[in-house]
Amino acid sequence: MPYANLIATADKNYLLQIRQVNNPQFSPGQYPYVFPGNCSFFGGEINPGETASESFTREMREELPGLIFPSMNHRVYHWKEDIPRVMDRANAVFNGNLEHLLGFALDQPFPDSGAGKKYRGQGLTYREWLHVMSDAAGDNYFVARIDPAALQGVQDQEGGGHVWVPYFVAQCLVMSPSDKLAFLDDISGRVEQGEIALI
Repeated sequence: MPYANLIATADKNYLLQIRQVNNPQFSPGQYPYVFPGNCSFFGGEINPGETASESFTREMREELPGLIFPSMNHRVYHWKEDIPRVMDRANAVFNGNLEHLLGFALDQPFPDSGAGKKYRGQGLTYREWLHVMSDAAGDNYFVARIDPAALQGVQDQEGGGHVWVPYFVAQCLVMSPSDKLAFLDDISGRVEQGEIALI
């Protein structure tokens, strides 16, 4: 089940979506989407027959209508192969502290309440969940720099709203696991390039 998501930055801040946890139309612990109540990047599932770019355009039109992206970098993660590389890089950048920053261990059971309707009850580990999330098409992230003023007047159409979060706060948050890995990989690259200095 591949996804197309947005990693939006403004200076040292990241744009995150707040995932609703107070939605009376769903039974407790039975929300159809992944990790209710946590943060994620904007975006969503790639529909059959869509390319990643087509899916991204549709998702942004649905979730952040009217937002303009001047230029973007497209990254594709195949988590089965990319987890070791991403984690080794982030662990080096974060001085051996990746394990607790992740907020999960790859081989621990994935919580049913956060698995979404498609994978609930399957007894997956975090590692297995990440593998099926990216499948052959990969997990797609479109990286863009955005002026926060461009979001003025843009009404979020899904979730509980958006927030700009400093990188040093975002690194501590519980996020959808694929988003957390992609986020830490993005931060790692920016640290390596001298764009950000860790606190």
